[in-house]
Amino acid sequence: MIDSDPVIMFSLLIWLTFFGMCIGSFLNVVIYRLPRGKSLSNPPSHCPRCNHPIRWYDNVPVFGWILLRGKCRDCKEPISIRYPIVEAFCGCVFGIISLLVIFQNENISIMKTICTVLTLSGLVVTLATAGFIEQEGIPIPSRLFIPIAVPAPVMTYVIQHSFSVPLFVNLIHYFEISNEFIELVIVIINTILCFAVAFFFAKKIVSNNPNIISWIISGILIGLYLNFLGVPVFILFVLLFFFVRKTSLRKSITAHKILSFTTFLGIILMLISSR
Repeated sequence: MIDSDPVIMFSLLIWLTFFGMCIGSFLNVVIYRLPRGKSLSNPPSHCPRCNHPIRWYDNVPVFGWILLRGKCRDCKEPISIRYPIVEAFCGCVFGIISLLVIFQNENISIMKTICTVLTLSGLVVTLATAGFIEQEGIPIPSRLFIPIAVPAPVMTYVIQHSFSVPLFVNLIHYFEISNEFIELVIVIINTILCFAVAFFFAKKIVSNNPNIISWIISGILIGLYLNFLGVPVFILFVLLFFFVRKTSLRKSITAHKILSFTTFLGIILMLISSR
């Protein structure tokens, strides 16, 4: 358990936050290379203009861009501000979720903490990554979701029994639903509902949507991880989506970015109100 040692709690929080920033650095590579069918590891990170390899000390998330003043060390060409934004966003997501997981559940183990933070944060940043790919007008590769889809069956059980929203837990107890099989059926039903909402949105609301498979996967994953909160997350997403479409931000704030934000809010609500 981690609640008895503040040093361990603080160290774990700092480590997971920095790890999130490193994940953001890797996702910058994914955003550019994955939809274009390029290798994620070869060649190593380099300037796209002069092709000089990026030195390790220039590749430190966020701080490297700041120290370089947003320019390549070799050719002095500007480096997109998207890179530190993605890294900082991922660091904030991992940091906030880590904070809530660590301090909202006194009896959680270090291993369960790490697994929960990695999967919940991974869901949010994966959706955000899909949003940045979507912004470039490139179809979102389905394999982007593999790292977050693989642990979903196991983590669904862990999250459901560790971080449940009291309102829905009380409803289950009120109707005397104690059988784990029945609880599993409820999870499946909510997952199907989220899948249905995502499919309807992609198929009917957004005409000629090339990313319908990505929306189906997103709906299933949100339903699995958030269970009862999945449908409210999608409802809020639809409201924000139509609001953004009427503003000048519609080109930069894509649908998957909005879904990432509403999913993040759903996760925060789940963790804050957990029993």
